[in-house]
Amino acid sequence: MVEQRHEGVGRDLPLFLANTAGKSRSWTDASGWLLVFVCSPSMSMLLRSDQVCGCFSYGTQVFTSCLKERRTPFFSSSMSCCAMVLPCTHTRAHTSKCVSHPVQCPSSCSTSFVPRLVSVGRTRRLVLLWIPSGSHPFYGWVGGTNFEAHNNGNMDGIGAAHVRLVVLGCGTVGRALIQLVKRSDRAHVYAVCDSKHVAMAPKGAFAIGEEALSVLAQAKRDKKSFEDAKEKVGDRGFQLETKEKGMRKLMQSLVMERKGGGCGFVFADCTATKETSTMLLDALQIGAGVALANKVPVAGDQSLFDALMKYDARMRCESTVLAGTPAVAALRRIVMAEDRVKRLAGAFSGTLGYVCDGLERGLVLSQAVKEAMQAGYTEPDPRDDLGGMDVARKALILARHMGWKMELTDVDVQSLFPDHMAQDKMGVKEFVAGMGEMDEGMKIKAEEANAAGKVLRYVATVEGGCCRVGLEAVPKESPLGRLKGTDNLLEVHSEFYDPEPLVIQGRGAGPEITAAGVLADAIEIASTL
Repeated sequence: MVEQRHEGVGRDLPLFLANTAGKSRSWTDASGWLLVFVCSPSMSMLLRSDQVCGCFSYGTQVFTSCLKERRTPFFSSSMSCCAMVLPCTHTRAHTSKCVSHPVQCPSSCSTSFVPRLVSVGRTRRLVLLWIPSGSHPFYGWVGGTNFEAHNNGNMDGIGAAHVRLVVLGCGTVGRALIQLVKRSDRAHVYAVCDSKHVAMAPKGAFAIGEEALSVLAQAKRDKKSFEDAKEKVGDRGFQLETKEKGMRKLMQSLVMERKGGGCGFVFADCTATKETSTMLLDALQIGAGVALANKVPVAGDQSLFDALMKYDARMRCESTVLAGTPAVAALRRIVMAEDRVKRLAGAFSGTLGYVCDGLERGLVLSQAVKEAMQAGYTEPDPRDDLGGMDVARKALILARHMGWKMELTDVDVQSLFPDHMAQDKMGVKEFVAGMGEMDEGMKIKAEEANAAGKVLRYVATVEGGCCRVGLEAVPKESPLGRLKGTDNLLEVHSEFYDPEPLVIQGRGAGPEITAAGVLADAIEIASTL
């Protein structure tokens, strides 16, 4: 703890804060006012307890305060700084019982430095003050002569990374992400985008409120539009713009945030389209982060992958491989540690895992596929799963994270159905009705594997410069052989993980676990912004 006595809150305070950022320090105080500094607009949470909780908006009009009594705070005419004074009944911020009492900021408010405090009496007050300079939160008891300030990362709500999400896509994964955000005290949704519209936080607000988010999600669940949701919540719920205009406004907000000294935006791509690629690159170039559930940007052209990964610190794609199961993060750590990866092997499809499990139980292929369809594990057209292309994309993403340069066309893909049953040859109903013709050949493969003490698994292998996906017979007692149901698994064979591989296993599909991976990525990115 660095301790320094400081006479008054003078012009040299900002310099002191800048020079001691990230360090603990204490300034003594006699009268006991609590001043909370949040020096970055992306640092939203000031104090947290049963009665004390605050969120600031960037340089404009709204300061949301969850207090015992709610009142509208004062904002300075410059809209660059705001303050609240709250009478405290205790001497510690996180146990204070507070009642909101807004007061006017001193005329010396500036966009760069902490203004001088004007005495408002000898009653103990809690003062919350936002300034856009620096990057660390500070709090302290402030008086007319001296004050005490601490940078305490362990205090509830202070020092934690907070993120404002721009959710691209409001399908099952996007809606699951919104639900998780509502449970999180670190994440907020600033905007939600679908193929036609952008719903943004009300003018000057830090984020879209929970009620409006629920209305948006329900509208999309009911296959209605954002316009229908807007009719229910009005202008106080969110701003609604066309996609093109809304994206321009989002990028402008991001630029303003950067000019203010920070950037708390992360674009969460929950779509399945390549149309978001340009938008993601623009966001990264301006200073935002990107968290992907969408595989297309990182499994498309190698040049696009390289362009995105130039911003490695602000770019994450955990949910593109095993949903929220941290396969990409584990592989990245191994690669960063200069541990030479010799081979990757894994089962990356819950649908195909379920089908192979059915074959092991004695079902024929058509029965296993129909059972998976009835359980809701397959795509509407099961050939999207049985063709193996989704597994190929996941294997390609892992190979690229090992530093390999290759395209999707370089992956050797073995489909489980013959060419004459492809999508361009017959419809879904005809395919499902004709699946029986594949049963005999698959039954023979399953029996041969069983006789050799093995089982069939649909395996992705990355080894020796080659990437292939297809049906393989693996030992029953191997990690892949013991895999059951819809679980996914990755084996990493490396110089240090030898002879036993690193095995990562877990749920690899489902909107909730996928959204959890995206949220974790976004919060991790926010700590770097």
